[in-house]
Amino acid sequence: MLMVTAPVQSNLRFGQVSIFIVLMALLDGMAPPSRTRGLLVGVAAAIKLTPLLFVLYFLVCGRYRDAARALATFVACGALALAILPAESLTYWAGTVTETSRIGNLASLGNQSVHGMLLRLGLDSGALPLVWVALVLVICALAVLRARALSRLGRPGHAAVLVGCATVAASPVSWTHHQVWTVLAAMLLVGSVGVTRKVAGALLLASMVLSLGAVLAPVSMRPGVQFLFENARAVGAVALCVAGFGAVALTANRAQPARSPRRGWPRVAVASLGALAFFAVQPLPAGADPTFKAYGLPDVVNSRYFFVCRGQVECARYSTGAPVTFGTRSEKTKVRVNGVVSEQVARLDYHSAPGGPPRTIPLLAAYPGVRTFSFRSATMAHGRLIAYAADGRALARYDDELAAAVGT
Repeated sequence: MLMVTAPVQSNLRFGQVSIFIVLMALLDGMAPPSRTRGLLVGVAAAIKLTPLLFVLYFLVCGRYRDAARALATFVACGALALAILPAESLTYWAGTVTETSRIGNLASLGNQSVHGMLLRLGLDSGALPLVWVALVLVICALAVLRARALSRLGRPGHAAVLVGCATVAASPVSWTHHQVWTVLAAMLLVGSVGVTRKVAGALLLASMVLSLGAVLAPVSMRPGVQFLFENARAVGAVALCVAGFGAVALTANRAQPARSPRRGWPRVAVASLGALAFFAVQPLPAGADPTFKAYGLPDVVNSRYFFVCRGQVECARYSTGAPVTFGTRSEKTKVRVNGVVSEQVARLDYHSAPGGPPRTIPLLAAYPGVRTFSFRSATMAHGRLIAYAADGRALARYDDELAAAVGT
């Protein structure tokens, strides 16, 4: 089953090492007491920093020697790298380590972390760091405490996987190949006792095999539902950290073996489903479109972006006299809009979804006497294009015309 999931496929396709990092941390988390326990976590953390969360897990569980060995190994590996590649090591630790944007667009759907999800929500850049840090602290704290409860119940494998899921949720960047932990958690849920856990595991496993945002887009009737589909992996990882394989029910099971298994996990599941249902029906701000991009004058020469007309004469003839005349082009993961505006249009705004601030589309004087525009969006299903006059009056709205582009 592992081989058909997106994270494992991504590891194999791109030659990534996430599988080995997961294996090292998992073996250390499950290993019986020994003088070497903790070394593998230290090596894994030297390759990718997120396994350092296992050090906190060791401390909370009272495994102080394991935590010390992990930290010592991490420092030793760093010192070895400094000796072999001093310039590169100093460059990394002096600033590169905090420059997460260097590895791509963190708002893209491939980044299924809490940070990526907040970026796709269009959260204000000033508030985003504080909100993200607060959420990460809560998520990691809950996951570690749940993991400690599972460990005390004789389930070290479940505990290690839960801590691993917290690293996926908490990391600023969690690309598809980083999400092996979530696949393991889904498989543990499928193999557990209880219909609720099995169903939750099956749904989570499905999200790790398929891109639900793309597969279910035709049946998504609201922006909130589509947002949940697109962020199913991130939501699943967070839900695991909060619920902890039903660790609350398992802990209570010792005192009330006949009642707790029926009540603990289902209550968490019902509460989670209620919260998701409430969020799903809410309108999203325009910033929830990670694919959006408006093009400028340097892009006019690209026929992929500006495709309805080329040159002053052709674009003048293309204009119908309406405030906005445009064409659309659908691609696998985005829809492009390109057109011409009349002289009376002073501003052109695009709304990706109901509510939230609009996106202002640049009006480009690419040719004398003609103004063109071009932008892209993930979907036009809920899009609205509004043309405004100089006095702020809305001249025209286009929504049905954009929605028609979804199926073309």
